[in-house]
Amino acid sequence: MKRRSSLRTKILALALLPAVAMYLLVAVLSYFAAQGIAEDLVIDRDRELARLSAAELSASLQEYPELLSGVARDLVAGGESDAALATALAAAANRLTYFDGGVVLLDNNGHVVADQQGEISAAGSADWSVQPTFRQIIQNTNRPAFSNVIGNTLADGEPALAVAVPVLTLRNELRGVLVGQFRVGPDRLNPFYGTLLRLRLDSKGQAYVID
Repeated sequence: MKRRSSLRTKILALALLPAVAMYLLVAVLSYFAAQGIAEDLVIDRDRELARLSAAELSASLQEYPELLSGVARDLVAGGESDAALATALAAAANRLTYFDGGVVLLDNNGHVVADQQGEISAAGSADWSVQPTFRQIIQNTNRPAFSNVIGNTLADGEPALAVAVPVLTLRNELRGVLVGQFRVGPDRLNPFYGTLLRLRLDSKGQAYVID
């Protein structure tokens, strides 16, 4: 009897072992499948969040070229000479306080005509002809241009972000380029950074603004 019972136990054990192994395999596969689905959901959520944040940022950044474009349209009302444009730019200084890095008016060759005080600035870069923002406006006057972070246009050498728009004459010809600059850095607080803060991004992660 004992031998028959032991034999029966061994047979049952051998019969159940593959089933138990199969159940364990299914459980492991289900766990990894669920984990993969959860990761896919997180990626989809982050992708959608990035898309919505990008759309909101794009709409917010558009405020700055629109401000510059309004000033650029008014500049030529009093004349198209360098002196007249410099005087008009100085008169619009209060409208340009958003740009803590200053505003410069360039001629068609990329040379600084005047800053927001209406003076030709001896500080910083007086030649913007090699700057991508200037070249983009020259090539296409129908859209504003944003720079990457640049470090040779401010007097103190601080990095800045530039926004540029065309200055058109009453005959719709290109007279120059108006450029506003935001200082960038960990201790800076200006409207550009305010635009980023409004996105309420997760402080535990990292976000990159690219063109």
